[in-house]
Amino acid sequence: MGWLSDMFGGDDDVVSTTTSVQASEIPGYIQDYSKENLGIAAGLADRQFEPYEGALVAGFTDDQTQAFQNQRDNMGAWKDDLASATSTMKDISTSNFGDADLSSYMNPYLSSQYSAVNRGYDTAQNQLDAKAATQGAFGNSRRGIVDADLGARRGDALSDVDRLAFENAQKSYFADRASQMAGATGLASLAGQNQNQLGTDNAALATYGAQQQGMNQLGLDAGYQQFLREQATPLENFNIRQAALAGTPYNASQATTGTSTSPGGNSFMSNIGSLGQLTSGVGNFFANPKGGGQSAATGFGKAFDSFKSILPKF
Repeated sequence: MGWLSDMFGGDDDVVSTTTSVQASEIPGYIQDYSKENLGIAAGLADRQFEPYEGALVAGFTDDQTQAFQNQRDNMGAWKDDLASATSTMKDISTSNFGDADLSSYMNPYLSSQYSAVNRGYDTAQNQLDAKAATQGAFGNSRRGIVDADLGARRGDALSDVDRLAFENAQKSYFADRASQMAGATGLASLAGQNQNQLGTDNAALATYGAQQQGMNQLGLDAGYQQFLREQATPLENFNIRQAALAGTPYNASQATTGTSTSPGGNSFMSNIGSLGQLTSGVGNFFANPKGGGQSAATGFGKAFDSFKSILPKF
């Protein structure tokens, strides 16, 4: 081709290709540790659910069970006493003194009082008889008067005994009724008190049982918490390994390989450019030999240096 080929840039244009690839290489001990963690994680993920076989809730204690049974047995324990008290109060409130049998309230020593009156009468009568015999005054009117007076006194004495006996019986009757009413009232109150006391005893027994149950529950909770810790330990250990791996400093080595591609320059276009600069410099020199002479000379020199490289090829 000769100088034309050199000038127009034929087969001498060069094409170069470069491809760059950067890669980080992690140290081997980090890779080994990461692989171990992956294996551990796979094992944890494959673990089957393990149910807790221990008791979770503490049952009732013997004291609580006994308290429950006592409460059942004592339900309505007050009814019999209250019924008896109510019946007694009803009888007292509806009874009448006039219908009462006073014989049970009469003084047991009443017969002796009657006997004492009669003995006094008999003694007085015997004394009169003896006096009359000594005086020879049998059957006179004076004796009749004395006998009548003595008999009247005897009757008065016996009446006093009967009156006092009745009054005492009446007092005893009402005192007995008052005592029965007080007893019935006390029995009714006692029925409620007994029921309350039974409830108090059962409540205390249930409280003791609840304390025992609470202590038993603490033991069960401790066992369950221990089970949870045992289940969580493998995962906690794995997390420690992961944290240690993440916090381990290391420098990854960098490697660059490959090629890159770029087109070669066109010699013809480059030469044309130099020729253009040459002619432009000459034109500027002749058009403005004073003001533009220096810049034109500079441009002309650069253009000529570029263009002369192809002159030998003509």
